[in-house]
Amino acid sequence: MDRGYFYGQTTNFSFPLNTIDVLICHSLGLHFIPEDVLIGTRLLVLFGCFKYFHSEEKKESKLSKKIVNAMIKGLKTNPYNLLKEFYTNAYFPDEFENHLNSNVNHLKLMDDLIFLNNNKFNIEPLKVIPKILIFHGKEDIIVNQSKSIELHESLNNSNLVIFEKGGHALPFTHVSECWDIIRFEKE
Repeated sequence: MDRGYFYGQTTNFSFPLNTIDVLICHSLGLHFIPEDVLIGTRLLVLFGCFKYFHSEEKKESKLSKKIVNAMIKGLKTNPYNLLKEFYTNAYFPDEFENHLNSNVNHLKLMDDLIFLNNNKFNIEPLKVIPKILIFHGKEDIIVNQSKSIELHESLNNSNLVIFEKGGHALPFTHVSECWDIIRFEKE
């Protein structure tokens, strides 16, 4: 599913239920998958996903909320610099150049940052999925690896793989390594 940040068009799900072998979600993307699609998935692959973006600890939560609010403000005042910094922090700065001339949907980004700041994901639908594979980059400074560990510990049907040398763009920077593990899990 493409949220439509850069290409102006959101892609939605249109699959018959119970037909998805592998569903791959990245980061906040998990929060936008319809529950009936999740329930019909045989293998769910999560890259840097989380139940709630902010920490349960008050001090850490205050800091992460401050960061997200600064991103919202930055999107209003200087979206180019905000996006460039995000791609650099995600360990995928080269891809940013591909989006420089695209029509960025600032309103969609703004809505999703506000959603990120407040939404808590209900993991109950995940518990009926036969297999869940959780990937996380140890060097991810966008989503702390503790979020994937928390998800893994909440789900008896999951395996967790932490990449020592990987950031938030793990599904783009470690494609072959991830596909090898996904193929193994799928069998």
